[in-house]
This record gives sequence, structure tokens and C-alpha cells, in this order.
Amino acid sequence: MSVSLIVAELVTNSLKHAFQGRSGGAIQIDFTVERGAYTLTVADDGPGLPDDFAQSRSGSLGQGILQSLASQLHGKICFERGPGTTAHLVFHP
Repeated sequence: MSVSLIVAELVTNSLKHAFQGRSGGAIQIDFTVERGAYTLTVADDGPGLPDDFAQSRSGSLGQGILQSLASQLHGKICFERGPGTTAHLVFHP
């Protein structure tokens, strides 16, 4: 259940932030299993994270939810800057 909530939160964030002022865009969702580790990746082609974004000090409700859900899975979620925003959740079953 936690994985589906994480996907929903990340896709909602992309829809809310990545497509502002644009008529279209892309969201990519990947799920891989390698050496006993599960990796969920959600990426968009939006403007990317703001320069002042720091995951460790973000006080938003959404970030709190993501961190809590990742913790329930004994995993870690991290964000990558680039063109767009990419989130990676890595956990072991």
C-alpha cells in the first residue's frame, strides 16, 4: 500500500509543479528489481527543483508523507536535479 501512495504523491507533485504554464509534458514511472533491492523511479520533464530545495529541511506536508512512507518500507527516497525532476525510492522487501 505504501508504494502506491508514494507513486500517487510523486505524480501529483509532477502534475502540480512540472506543467505550470505548459500545455503538455511527460511523466515516466519505472520499477526495477536488482540484487534484492526494489527501485521506484518517477521522473518528469518540467523545470526541475528550485535552487533552494533541500530535501532534509523541506517542511512541506508532501515531503513529510513521502519520508514517512519510505521509512515504513525501510527505504530511502531521494531527488535528483536535472532537466526535470527525478525521485528514486530504494527499498528491500
